[in-house]
Amino acid sequence: MICCLDWWQELLVFSNQKGAVTAEFMLLFPAVVLALAGFLGVFQLGLVQLQLSRDAFTQARELSIGNQLQKIPNTKFFSNQAGRWVCVTAFRELPIEMEVQACLLKHGL
Repeated sequence: MICCLDWWQELLVFSNQKGAVTAEFMLLFPAVVLALAGFLGVFQLGLVQLQLSRDAFTQARELSIGNQLQKIPNTKFFSNQAGRWVCVTAFRELPIEMEVQACLLKHGL
């Protein structure tokens, strides 16, 4: 009866491979960390792009009602007007250069 209780050892895949799981984990771990870091970096750039879009729209809104451009750190703004349209282009220097443009109609004309 005791000999029949050893059936569970056959279910363990790595029971006879001492250290194989650890070695495979150590080979795979840097790739997982690198992929996670890349994903977080791209996610961060997406958030900066959304913030830059918001800032460009805010600046275009300020110009369309007759106010001046506001200063926002680490961001450069350029404006141009074409007829009733007021456009603001926002630039931000990161590891890559990001640029967003927002246009609105002038109020009160």
